[in-house]
Amino acid sequence: MASILVVTPTYQRVDGSDAIHPLCIESIVSQQFDGYMDWHIGRHNPYKGQTHKNVLAQYQMMRRLFLAGAWDALVTVEHDNVLTDNGIVQRMYDTKADVVYAPYLLRHSSNVLNTWRYEGDRNLGMSLSLYPQELAAFRRAGVGRISGCGMGCTLFRRHTLELLEFRQGDGDAYAPDIPFAVDALHAGFVSVGRFDAPVLHVEGDGLMDNIKVLALQSVVALVNEQGMRLIAGESYELPRSAAVELQRAGYVAHVALHPETPEVLPFADEAPKAKRGRKSKA
Repeated sequence: MASILVVTPTYQRVDGSDAIHPLCIESIVSQQFDGYMDWHIGRHNPYKGQTHKNVLAQYQMMRRLFLAGAWDALVTVEHDNVLTDNGIVQRMYDTKADVVYAPYLLRHSSNVLNTWRYEGDRNLGMSLSLYPQELAAFRRAGVGRISGCGMGCTLFRRHTLELLEFRQGDGDAYAPDIPFAVDALHAGFVSVGRFDAPVLHVEGDGLMDNIKVLALQSVVALVNEQGMRLIAGESYELPRSAAVELQRAGYVAHVALHPETPEVLPFADEAPKAKRGRKSKA
């Protein structure tokens, strides 16, 4: 029978409580998985303050925990991510790939998808937010090959973590997502995005989102410091910050909020427990 370990790295507030968003907890315990699903909350933060050194330490610890057990796959769900329906983990597990990424919007003012374009086995591409037609095709198909990279909700098969470690990048780049994606490419592993499994990324008290816009003029627009060509009459999904500026300039018209950020989250007041799952007390 299939078995997975879900790990949520977090830190503890001054009062000792875990800094996990309540919607994150609710969305994990509501998952329905046809097998054994164990959930572990990671609290390994050996460095003072909120530093990427702790992020790396958390991922290295969860890898050791996973390899010490007999689970088939490791699923990371970071503490500010929210699974949008109770079948996301199952769909990710059922996907034939070595590493499976659920799409969500990166924060720190970038507001682009974490799923980066596949451009061969040597170098990472850029966010698929910059390739709207390819992204739309992947969303219609539900799945598409990518090169990485943000690991806020990601499934790793056992054989990938037996070979690859979570490591530091160059210089002071302690976040392990880009180094892992590069190593996976070089090892020949196949990474895909599961585009029918969108995840909400909480920022402060709200949720990050994209906006659907209609291009009123053909123009090369600056979107998150990258040039993006807009064709008059075509629809695009842009980060809210970029869409607002382009609308002010008269280049686009707002159409609707992206469906990845529904106004009402699809969770009941009391979420069901994970199917045959066990919540770790660690």
